[in-house]
Amino acid sequence: MAVVPRRGTYGNLMLPKIAKVLVYGVAAVWLLAYGCSYVWPVYDWGIRVPSPDKSYDAVVLFGDKAAFDDLFYQIYVFPKDITPRDQKAFTHVWYAGVWRGSTYLVYSGYSLPGIRWTGNHSLEINAEYWKGEPASISEFNPVKRYGWPARGEPVVVSLTYKDVGPEPASQFESPFVHPFDKSKSLRKAATAERPLNPHP
Repeated sequence: MAVVPRRGTYGNLMLPKIAKVLVYGVAAVWLLAYGCSYVWPVYDWGIRVPSPDKSYDAVVLFGDKAAFDDLFYQIYVFPKDITPRDQKAFTHVWYAGVWRGSTYLVYSGYSLPGIRWTGNHSLEINAEYWKGEPASISEFNPVKRYGWPARGEPVVVSLTYKDVGPEPASQFESPFVHPFDKSKSLRKAATAERPLNPHP
């Protein structure tokens, strides 16, 4: 004869409590990780490069996980009216709002990027990599449409690669604007309308 456990026994009472503790524990860990993502990794302002017609801005951020990982880069394209306020290079960026998600993100990776506008709605990113090592790109979004519903011509982003050999190429020998560069002449070259030259 089978024995049917009585309702309200110790075991039956403990199971819901254990499940509740597990749910609360997982939720707490998730909230902690999400909260930490606002302050770590540390993001710093790199450079802002406007499109030729000033309708869009390409912005580069530096991402730094200290001793846990290498320096990485993120590039965003914003319509002019929502571009975050310009900052001095290497000043901290609060990683919230428009920075989060992929709405405006076009590039994320460890390869040092150079950028230049090749038209009012076309941006080229040149990812440098060390000789013998592949370029390291985490995310690339080549087409961006803005507004809901999307209106106007999309921004098209192209990605090229450059083997810089045993040493990094001098940024002053390239038409691309690099995040570390402050040259006004290169800023002007980056926004000039001209054919692409894959071997500057």
